Amino acid sequence: MEFSSFLQEIGAATRLDTSAATDAGGCTIVFSETMEVTFEHDARTRMVQVFAPVIAVGQWPTELRARMLASVLQLHLFGMGTDGSYFGFDPESERIVFFRSIALAELTPAQAVQAVESFVNQLDRWQAHLVRAATAPGDAANQAAQSRELPMQRA
Repeated sequence: MEFSSFLQEIGAATRLDTSAATDAGGCTIVFSETMEVTFEHDARTRMVQVFAPVIAVGQWPTELRARMLASVLQLHLFGMGTDGSYFGFDPESERIVFFRSIALAELTPAQAVQAVESFVNQLDRWQAHLVRAATAPGDAANQAAQSRELPMQRA
């Protein structure tokens, strides 16, 4: 699949005109009025980098910040609890980001839409979890432990 086809599929699914985004090499789409998801094309690797800010931690006390960063690292071990997406830390903006790389090479239109839907659903889930953990810092470790208790599927 080409990047232009990927954007057309996402545009059709979201009822948005993404034609200008092909020439620009990417775009940002806001889902559910609160989740800003950015799509950037890496032509060299034929990948789409999908990412979104989750929560800013710059003004947090050091101990809470360390606990939150440790929690997100544990949550996405091998992408199993996040359906193939991962957490990262953007030191410039001091925020936790959620990201996923989507290979275009053999992607079907249905797989493209499913990958984006999965990403947005996981973003919504984990963003809500991390915001709850941030507003109840004493419970952050307990909430992270409960989040790790996800059903595991074996292939």
